Amino acid sequence: MIRVVLPPDRLEEAATAGVIRRVDTIINGWPDKYAVFRPDAKPRWQENVTAAIAEMAVCMVYGHRFSGALRNATARQIARLKDAGPLEVRTLQSEHHHLLAYSKDAPSQKIVASYVRDNEVLLLGWATAQEIRTYGKRVVGMQHGLPSDELNYMFEIGHAPIPGTCWHYTQ
Repeated sequence: MIRVVLPPDRLEEAATAGVIRRVDTIINGWPDKYAVFRPDAKPRWQENVTAAIAEMAVCMVYGHRFSGALRNATARQIARLKDAGPLEVRTLQSEHHHLLAYSKDAPSQKIVASYVRDNEVLLLGWATAQEIRTYGKRVVGMQHGLPSDELNYMFEIGHAPIPGTCWHYTQ
């Protein structure tokens, strides 16, 4: 696991990007992707903000450019942002939830499980979509998930982390 503490300026940038994404979703009438999987979940604003914070943490560790949000962007433009480079980041509701693979995920897609606590992000581990589908179990509808304690270690992801004082590997 990698523990990342976001400095105030990066936290603000990520949180702002999450709010902008939520506003654009409302304005453009895009479907609420979080409601599909958890209709009784907490307010969607928080989901968008925590997702952006987790993406920022991955960008900080691996040196990817955080593109944040584009005002008045189309759904296709937002999908192409690749906020965490070649990695897909999924934010779990707790450290012990399953990491899900969606039907849109290519088999070789590396998916990082994250958990956000205020300005601290835990990068719990990762798996490819195919690993999740093969070794996981059906957890939500037709979606498969892999428990967080069965994920690959972050240092095995195949991307070299950049040196930094805001993050470190933990047990």
